[in-house]
Amino acid sequence: LYTQYDTSLILSIIFYRLFPESYCLSFEPYLNRYRNSEAVAKFFSWCQPKLKLPQTMIGTNGDRFPTDEEIIEQDEIIRSEIVAQSALIDPLLPIDFLTKKENRANIIKKIEELKRSYLGFRSVRGDGNCFYRSFLLAVFVRFSEDPSLQAELAALYLKIEGSKDELVKSGFPEFGIEDFWEEFRNQLVRLQTEKMDIKTVETIFTDASSSDYLVMYARFLTSWYLQTNAEKFMPYLQDCSNMLQFVRSDVEPMGKEADHVQCMALTACLDIPIQIEYLDNNPGPISRINFPDDTHEPVAFLLYRPGHYDALQRIKH
Repeated sequence: LYTQYDTSLILSIIFYRLFPESYCLSFEPYLNRYRNSEAVAKFFSWCQPKLKLPQTMIGTNGDRFPTDEEIIEQDEIIRSEIVAQSALIDPLLPIDFLTKKENRANIIKKIEELKRSYLGFRSVRGDGNCFYRSFLLAVFVRFSEDPSLQAELAALYLKIEGSKDELVKSGFPEFGIEDFWEEFRNQLVRLQTEKMDIKTVETIFTDASSSDYLVMYARFLTSWYLQTNAEKFMPYLQDCSNMLQFVRSDVEPMGKEADHVQCMALTACLDIPIQIEYLDNNPGPISRINFPDDTHEPVAFLLYRPGHYDALQRIKH
């Protein structure tokens, strides 16, 4: 195994087996590239009997509770069903598509309002990563189609170029972030040098290995920014008294949904302003919110429906 794969992969697998409840989601993008390898399969088989958790947990009153392993297995089944039923992203769909199977008057009015500003939207898989994936997809699409944003693209590249060292200084293990950083950096280089078209961007985000790597590094950046600005963000975390605990449980693991705190942190970290359109059943016009604030023209636009984000594409003026 060691002769075929690098040390970080081996360490990732070991962490995966030792601490599945903590690491199986965080390292999933990395493992996806090697999951079908015969050598890796043999390694997992060798680890299984040595590290396996107890099969059952019995409470004091005799009730049986699911083990961590069973919970993870059930979560994997649910996620597999989501993967089987939906693509990571869909090609651009017209805004009218949102009216499909929708008959609530308040929402229909808001969809009509969206049609005045947006060409369409790209649906993103609802796997818990939809904010990060929609955000990155919308940003990449905007940079690929708008040459007037070359300065913003160059600034983003410089931020990403120097970000790995900043994360390592803050305590992130280099072996655990380097591959994700490199993928993010390389795709930004392609945006700058190859003059990508939107079809190429869609291909990148449809490829699970590339798309998940980008999402994972965005999660690391969000975690880093929250930790280095903990005093600013702690007041928003009413149910958590420890920022490190929060980022390890709610930011870094793949599949963990993003709330306003993560939205604020990522957009501020990358200095990429976004606008989110809220499509809900409340009366009145559509609500919108800008991150990190409303003082700058948004670069990217997202659509939020309760519990889910998609990437919007604005009409060119």
